[in-house]
Amino acid sequence: MLEGPSPAVHLKPKRKRSSRHKAANEEDLMRVIGGLMAESESGDPAVIRDLLLFRMAFESGNRLSELARLATRDVQHALRLPKLSTGGIAVYTAPSGAGKRGVLHLRFTEYTAAAYRLWEQVRPSPSPYVFVSLWGSRLGLPMTLGGFTAIFVRRCRQFDVPVYRTHAIRHLKGTRVSDRYSPRVAATVLNITVEMAIQHYYDPTDQTIIDATAI
Repeated sequence: MLEGPSPAVHLKPKRKRSSRHKAANEEDLMRVIGGLMAESESGDPAVIRDLLLFRMAFESGNRLSELARLATRDVQHALRLPKLSTGGIAVYTAPSGAGKRGVLHLRFTEYTAAAYRLWEQVRPSPSPYVFVSLWGSRLGLPMTLGGFTAIFVRRCRQFDVPVYRTHAIRHLKGTRVSDRYSPRVAATVLNITVEMAIQHYYDPTDQTIIDATAI
């Protein structure tokens, strides 16, 4: 029988770092959205499309790949089935592909719905996908992931805020939801497991642990 301490005694268990520090700044993001809303009055298709993209990313928290494959028929179907939040805001749910845990959903409010209706009026083609390219050889074709990234970079720089992509915006959604709701709710909103939601967004501080012990 071996004696002495375990050779693994010095190893510390790995703990996934909270993703809260990766989240976009909400004020910065609203500055971009507000700026695009003001410019959308011109009717410029590029502005309206980009406004819809930022709003969709902000409200849904979905991954870029899920936004890219969002179908117009699914959004249009969702718009016929609004559900009211406790605060009276209409919320819509559209499927956006399938994952390991079943159908992935993309949820958005009446504010994003208004941007979508504007986009439908100016989009250049009846593409089955919501987001399409507006110029060059890809006019009317589904946008590439690189095209999406270019929009986030360009618009953030235009309104003089740090460059935020969907990853950071998704973490912002996770942080906002987890500040008010349970891990199960956050997991449902973000299309992840409860365990992942806890790992990423529910990071107790020392004071929280002390307060919880004292109840």
